[in-house]
Amino acid sequence: MLRHVLAAFGVLLILIGIPLFPTPIPLGFVLILVGFALLAGESIFLQRWIRSWRRNSASVDQRLRRVHGKVPSFIARVIERTDPHLTPGE
Repeated sequence: MLRHVLAAFGVLLILIGIPLFPTPIPLGFVLILVGFALLAGESIFLQRWIRSWRRNSASVDQRLRRVHGKVPSFIARVIERTDPHLTPGE
């Protein structure tokens, strides 16, 4: 039950963050990051998709690397798991 609630909350954060993404204040990016972290904590498919997204978008990868030490541990773990420069399992 809790997993479903967290997944729904993650989707909601992503949907709210998308229109806010291009604003000068990085609120949209933060909401999307937290939403993906909630979803990617359990989803191997989503972890692979985020890894591919980071591999294809240098700006996204740079932003995630920059915030890695400043985010809560559950988000930092997802950032580490989706690092395109590491092989899965490192």
